[in-house]
Amino acid sequence: MGEKKNLKHPTKKPAVKSSIPNANYLHFATHAVVEPNMPLLSRLVFAKSETDDGNLTAREIFALGLDAELVTIAACESGFVFSAEENITNRVGLTEAFLHAGAKSVLSSLLPVSDAATVEFMKDFYSNLKAKDKPESLAQSQRKMLQTKFKHPRFWSAFILVGKDR
Repeated sequence: MGEKKNLKHPTKKPAVKSSIPNANYLHFATHAVVEPNMPLLSRLVFAKSETDDGNLTAREIFALGLDAELVTIAACESGFVFSAEENITNRVGLTEAFLHAGAKSVLSSLLPVSDAATVEFMKDFYSNLKAKDKPESLAQSQRKMLQTKFKHPRFWSAFILVGKDR
């Protein structure tokens, strides 16, 4: 595999899908749609094209080959998972799809999130990540949010980190 790179602003699904295998860090700042009754159709929404609806579904994500250190899904409720018959071994969601596809860890949200607060949170998280591991970067960013205008937990507590910590 060639050199890993961080992708800047691909907005159409075909460009995103073709770039994923070469990325070490994937950050999706888009809309997520969760489908509790058909979780494999849960999706990230990108711009439509003439040949594509713009929806990157959990089913499609499962089939991607990637070797990303971290996938961040900065989208409302992107961390929701659904279990068949309450069986924890059959969990399905966007987070699980990226982990199955090869991501080492996924940062996602369990609740609706504020765009403005998420921008500040993510700037701090990635800055921390330069010197700290993922769990400590997340914790430090959460603590820092307490000192900002976004101190209420609704602005930062929804983010969870799943997978390997380093």
